[in-house]
Formats: sequence, structure tokens, C-alpha cells
Amino acid sequence: MNLSRVTSAAVCLAAFVLHAAPALAQTNLLPVPSKAEWNTGRFKIEGKFGVAFHGARDPRITAAITRWRLSQAAIGLGAGPNRRDKNCSLGIDCYAAVRGQTQSVKDDESYTLSVDEHGAYLEAPGPLGIVRGLETVRQLTQVENGQFYLPTVEIHDKPRFAWRGLMIDVSRHWMPVETIERTLDKMSSVKLNVFHWHLSDDQGFRVESKIFPKITQIGSEGKFYTQKQIKAIVAYARDRGIRVVPEFDIPGHTTALLAAYPELASAPGPYSIAHNWGIHTATLDPTNERVYDFLDKFFGEMAGLFPDLYVHIGGDEVNGTQWSGNAKIQEFLKAHGLADNNALQAYFNGRISDILKKHGKSMIGWDEILAPGLPPSTAVQSWRGKDALAAAAREGRFAILSHGYYLDNPISVSEMYANDPAVGPAATLSASERALILGGEACMWTERVTPAALDARVWPRAAAVAERLWSPMGVTDTDDLARRLQIWFPLRTETQAPYGGAAAAIPGTIQIEDYDRGGEGVSYHDFDGVNTGEGYREEETVDVEPFDGGFDVGYTRPGQWLKYTVQVQNTGTYDLGVRVSSAEGGGSFHLEDETGQNLTGSMNVTVTGSWDVYTVVHASVKLRQGQRVLKLVEDTGGYNLDSMAFTAEK
Repeated sequence: MNLSRVTSAAVCLAAFVLHAAPALAQTNLLPVPSKAEWNTGRFKIEGKFGVAFHGARDPRITAAITRWRLSQAAIGLGAGPNRRDKNCSLGIDCYAAVRGQTQSVKDDESYTLSVDEHGAYLEAPGPLGIVRGLETVRQLTQVENGQFYLPTVEIHDKPRFAWRGLMIDVSRHWMPVETIERTLDKMSSVKLNVFHWHLSDDQGFRVESKIFPKITQIGSEGKFYTQKQIKAIVAYARDRGIRVVPEFDIPGHTTALLAAYPELASAPGPYSIAHNWGIHTATLDPTNERVYDFLDKFFGEMAGLFPDLYVHIGGDEVNGTQWSGNAKIQEFLKAHGLADNNALQAYFNGRISDILKKHGKSMIGWDEILAPGLPPSTAVQSWRGKDALAAAAREGRFAILSHGYYLDNPISVSEMYANDPAVGPAATLSASERALILGGEACMWTERVTPAALDARVWPRAAAVAERLWSPMGVTDTDDLARRLQIWFPLRTETQAPYGGAAAAIPGTIQIEDYDRGGEGVSYHDFDGVNTGEGYREEETVDVEPFDGGFDVGYTRPGQWLKYTVQVQNTGTYDLGVRVSSAEGGGSFHLEDETGQNLTGSMNVTVTGSWDVYTVVHASVKLRQGQRVLKLVEDTGGYNLDSMAFTAEK
């Protein structure tokens, strides 16, 4: 690469800094490093910003440095012979190259970053450490009045867990390439290193197969990734130090596959792609040799697209209805001494493990696969509880925690942050058994999540999981996490449209996400329109979207709140009207001011009979002139807030 030796700091770092960080940027790192010793000075980046690189070369380091660029501006790759180079702001030293090798859980991601008043120096045993360290440099960079600085510090950093993942389901709702790439960028920024790509389910099969073209001709409804796109995304992730683990859910969750190849099913077809959620009966036939021949060819083809050691086979929520109702399958159980359908699935998993091993892969699945006879090389992903995590480790298997990290569930930032793979049943394991717990994965199932809403659902909670899996176990300050999330994942606001378009209402904005102590949030009602066009109830904690010309916002649990900012022109008494609906029991809420004073007393919601039938609850509120930040706090609840309006009392 023939790049300019130096470039303007202002040009280069304009793209490098996520936000204009405050003066105390050294306290804002996310995730918190293993060890950091802060000094009082700082390094002033004047005029030119150069990089002196020496040591082992690796394309991922080059790519990471190049990502600092803005438009066509470039950072030079020098050959500075010393720890410091007078022409450079940052020296980089990578001790060993691993060019061409597949990324794995064994990769060394540690690094050391030293900054003094004369410059910065980043060193690491391998390229992934340099990639992680450069993300730390990015977060450290601060700007004041157009001048860029780095605080003086000595950081020795490494992750606590080797597997720090994010699962995105692209079957229920299709996610375009640019959405996936944007997600990978954010994963890299908080040092997540595994992208678990859920590519098939009842609602769609999202990967192109040239051997079995009907997979996408029939099973995808035209929404799938070409093999060229898959290779590009895998390369994009690798540049950011992220492994890509594909999931092809078998033997259940296979309606879309069986729509294309019904001859593989446990019951006669025809089948069609599911447009509703839940556990479906369509299941592969484990007694049919054509199934294994099909999967052998398919996984052989996929092995050429996904270099990672692991292939996820799902294995969850297998509905045994078709197996129990098929006389041939039941005879197979008797002939092979299989006690029940669970044993049949274990037999199937053993066959699949052998197929994957043939293609140089290891199997991973959800915790339902944990059964006697499971091949010892199989890794287990625990989603139903931590007991399975510990049980897998006791059996000598690698284990990954996802229970408590489900982003589609109303779990707060603070709850996810407190959820540690090493706490609970794992604490009773021996040291060698605990070493088998590789880490964890946040999971984003997309039954009700479109590409436009994905970012708001995943972030910032996935960042809290990232810190839990990277930082030392003793890093547990939820308030400080909330402060740092606000810096790197700032709050979003939306203009609130008062019900009925009340002309006299004070305009205001809803603060959609509130990370103060991580426990606040709202759920919402939305219009689907993707499959059925029907409205549905959404249990989420982090988003508000337009609905029927306004906002339909529902609290998830008592004690949570919604912030509402209004600009009051004149001090006085106002009528607060809150439009609500309730189909189940009603509830109560109250309004607080910035000091926590209750301004309204209890505002009671009666049952309206339907989520689409509204009533307006009124209270008299005294408001002072100026910008007021108010909190609508749920006390008890089975109701949804649609909108609210403050109008002057006459």
C-alpha cells in the first residue's frame, strides 16, 4: 500500500472520533480495560498525524488503520525503527503474523497502549490485539476547540472471555447487507468478536445454494444473500476481528426448507413459508437417508463460504408431532433402541456432527441438544437457563451463555450488565470446567424487528453485554455504565404529536431511551405490514415508533418511566391529558418533575376493553417557565400510553 506518510490531524481524526468527547475522555472507555494507569498530562496532536508501523504485517491491521480515513485522506504506513518516531503520533508493533489463518477462540486479543506527552505506542502479540487497541485509541481521542488530544495513560488490556457474540436473526425479517455491515461496525467498536448469523428458519432460508437452487427460489421469497455477498460480509467482519458463525436450524424450524424440498419432511407436504411466529410442526425426517445426503452436500458447500470452525445447527424447539405421528419413524425408534423423540434427535445430532467433522467443522447448538451420546466436540449455547451452561462444562464441552441476553425481551441494561456467565451454577465448577465457558452472546430475534428498528433494539444493551464479557468481573458500576452509554450511544428523541392535534398544547419531545441506571424503557405498539399487515403488541424496552399519527407507548413494568421534555412559555397551571388504552386491568401512573416531586398524584387508568379503544386521563399540573424535563412514572400497570398534551387552564 503506497499511502502518504502523514496527513492533517484535523482531517484524519474527524472521522476517527465518534463524538467530541469531554475533557475527561480517559474515564469514558467502553468496555473498561483490564488495567489502566492514568497520568495528568496529555499528548497534543499538532499539524500532522502519522503512523509508524513495524513488526509482523497483517491485512487486518492495514484495514483498521485505513478506517481512520475521511474521504480520500490517508494515514501513512511508515517503517519507523523505534518505539517513537518523531514524524509520527502513533507507533504500532505487532509481534507475530497469522496471515491466512482462520480466526478462532484461541486468538490472542491482548494489547498494551502507552501514551505520554510525546506520542502513543501500541503493541500486541498478534493482529487482533492491534485491532482492539486501535478501537481504544479511537475512544480516547478528544477534541477541544478543533485541537485533538490523547490523555496520557498506560493500558494493559485483554478480554475476560474469548467468545463475545451477537446473534442476528435474518429469517423472520430480512436484513440487507448494509444493515449487517453497520452492525459489524458497532460490534467492533465495543470489541465484540463473534457474529452469529441465524440464516434459516420457518419464515425464510436466506443463503444461496448453487447445489440446491430451490432453497432460495422457493424458500426465501426473493430475499437472500448471494454467495458473493456472504464472502464479502465474512471478509468485512474479518477486517474488524469478528468471526462469522452461520446457523442453519435443523431438524426443526425448517418450514421454509421443506417448502423447497418437501421430500425431506417427516410428514407429507406440501409446505409453504410460514408468515406467523411460534413453534411449527415441520421437521426433517431423521430416519430418511436422503436427509443426510442432502445435508452432507449442503454443509460441504457452506464450508467454502464460512471459514469459521463452528457451524450452528440450532436444534431448539423441535416439535415431535410429526415424528410421533409417523409409523415408520416410530418403528425406527424401536429397531434402534431409541427410547423417545429426544433420543431420536440425539441420534440425528450425532449424524450431523459426523457430517460437519468430514467438512472440517465442529457443531454448536442451543441447549436442547444437550443429551446422552452428544459428541464431545459439540459446543452448547445456553438460552433456557444457566444450569445448562454448567452442565455442558461438567461434561467437558465448551459452553456459551445467552440466557438473560435476549435483546427481543424486555430486559434492562442493568439486568443484562449484572448477568455474568461465571455467576450462578458456574461458580460451583472446578477451574478446568470454568475454563470451558467461552463467554456469551446477545441475541436479537426479529419476529417484530425490521431493518429500520434493528439499531434501536440492539444498542445500547448489546454494548452492556460486550463490557460484561470483556472487562474484569469487578467492573459492575451500573451508573457509570449508563454515563458512558450516553456518550457512545446517545439518547434519541422524537417529537410528540398530541392526540387530536391540540393547537394549544405545549410542544414536546419524547426521550425514547433512558439509560439512567439502565432500568427504564418503554414498549410500544406498531403496525407490521411486512407479512400480515396487522397491528400487534410489542414487548420491548427500547423503542417508540409512529402509530396512527402519534405514538403508542406502553410501559413494561412498574417503576419504569418515560421522559418528556417541554418548553414552557409561561409559569402557570396546565391541564395534562394522557390518552391511554387498556384491555387488561388498567393501572396507574404519576408525573414527576426534575427534582422527583410528584406533580399529579395517582392518575388511574380504567379498562377500555381493547388496546385500540382510548380514554383520556386528566390532571392539573403546575409548570415553571423554561425547558422542563418531566417523567411519567408507572406505578401499576396493564395499559398503553398513546400520547399526552399539556394545555393552559383557563
